[in-house]
Amino acid sequence: MKLDTLIEVSPAETRVALVDEEGVLHRLDVHRAGRPPLQGAILRGRVSRVEKSMKAAFLDLGALGEALLPRAHDGRGRPLTEGQWMVVQVSRDAQGGKGPAVTARPVLQDRYLSFMPFGLPNDMRVDFDRGLGKGRDLARVKRMAEAFDPGESGGWLFRPAAAALTQDRDMSVLTRCRDALLARWQAAQSANDGTAPKLLEEAPSYWEALVRDAPPTGRIATDDRLLHAKIKALAEERYPDLLDGLVFHNDRETLFDATAVEDQIEEATTRRVPLTGGGELVIDETEAMVVIDVNLADGALALQGGDAAVRLNVRAAEAAGRQIVLRNLAGLIVIDFVKMKQRSDGKRVIEALRRGLKGSGGPGGGMADVLGMTAAGLVEVTRQRSGPSLTEQLLGPVPGDRPLSIDSQACALLRRAIRQTGGGRPTVYGPKPLLDAIRTRFKEALAETETRLGQPLDLVEREGRAAEIVMEKR
Repeated sequence: MKLDTLIEVSPAETRVALVDEEGVLHRLDVHRAGRPPLQGAILRGRVSRVEKSMKAAFLDLGALGEALLPRAHDGRGRPLTEGQWMVVQVSRDAQGGKGPAVTARPVLQDRYLSFMPFGLPNDMRVDFDRGLGKGRDLARVKRMAEAFDPGESGGWLFRPAAAALTQDRDMSVLTRCRDALLARWQAAQSANDGTAPKLLEEAPSYWEALVRDAPPTGRIATDDRLLHAKIKALAEERYPDLLDGLVFHNDRETLFDATAVEDQIEEATTRRVPLTGGGELVIDETEAMVVIDVNLADGALALQGGDAAVRLNVRAAEAAGRQIVLRNLAGLIVIDFVKMKQRSDGKRVIEALRRGLKGSGGPGGGMADVLGMTAAGLVEVTRQRSGPSLTEQLLGPVPGDRPLSIDSQACALLRRAIRQTGGGRPTVYGPKPLLDAIRTRFKEALAETETRLGQPLDLVEREGRAAEIVMEKR
């Protein structure tokens, strides 16, 4: 499936959408100002304690606090001891009151290759990302791999974007990519000294990781001139397959409005998702797991006929797969389908769920494992956590159909502010907590907004009504 990457930049946040050729939203990520990512950073830390009951360890990372290492072993599989110094990589940012998680087996990524200094889990020198599939793309990349020199140590993984290269023209690109990854690891090793926790390699910025992981086909469009120039320079230097698909959106209508993404964001956060042809998904996120219930709803009349329940469940399974990736749901996910007469029909439902997960593509679609259907008709899915879910980023901590969080409302108002036209003084009316968030947590974004407006943005407290921004006559 061809997926386009759309990047809409505003003073307080940057929103990134993956859409297919029909404009359907498959993934939405939000990057807030003042919250630099930590995931991917390589650090030197000290083992502060080993929890034998958990078979895990905790590391002191200095100013970054304490991090969880799920397996109490170093990169070569040797048991850890308290006080030991070691190199780790952040595998998950701090979130939900929990500190960051780290791994003792760093993975250095570029667009076409990943380098694992301590080797691949299967002990092979070269392997292939499952995102390459099993067809022509994989066969073409395997032919290139035959001419690839993996060096003397570590393991290499060919990533999906390698399928966009050709052996005759682009082997030099792979060689440069390999050499750059080796140089990064050597630099981290050289910096690993001293007697204190230390940052050895910074995490990539959100836009660098975005370009690195962009689908190998499709466009990258942004409405920010400076960001477009940065992406173009990076593509010219390292990622030649992206050059023809770079687009600058230069229009008064916002990028998300022009592509109808804005209208689809509400569906990505609502608890109930209607299904085409009747029925609905009800999605609930809890501390322990995510539960997705397939309801008949107004589709009850459609269940006339032998395999009607199966047809509903197949539609629901594909939709659930898309919603899992779109919302960035992770951990244990349990899906309760409508009861079917034949257990053998469960295979069709499982296949549809896998299609939905795979069809959503991007860097998230392939991280889920469908464990199968239980005797009670429940399907269990596990998905690697890669940051907070979409509802955690956008919505407030209220059960049920949750309102937008204060931070999300603040970002939306500043995004609308820079689009104001006409005479007058731009003025935001809203409750005190919302205005306080703009003045404090989004202080720099407010300053940028006022610079782009060419005048101050007035913040006026008003309770009991929805927040809004208007142009007040002087």
